[in-house]
Amino acid sequence: MTFPLLRPGHFFVAVVSIIGAMKVFDQNYIISRGTGGPDYATYSIVLYIFNTAIKDIQLGLAAAAGVVLFIVIFVLTLGQWAIFGRQEAN
Repeated sequence: MTFPLLRPGHFFVAVVSIIGAMKVFDQNYIISRGTGGPDYATYSIVLYIFNTAIKDIQLGLAAAAGVVLFIVIFVLTLGQWAIFGRQEAN
């Protein structure tokens, strides 16, 4: 088995891993009670969006942060797609 046959699987795992790392919320919320812990050690972008929208009631800022999160995930996905490349037709 060669790498070109494994390329789609590697691409899928890489994209899903990046998305999973960026959207971690529940563990950080439970550990730090939503505050981010000491020195914001467990503060993630999704916890920031939650605190901004629910606790601070700044829905516009939370929506903008959500769009930034989408753009970051999209750019990382495009970068991985460029690294792994398209699957060539034989």
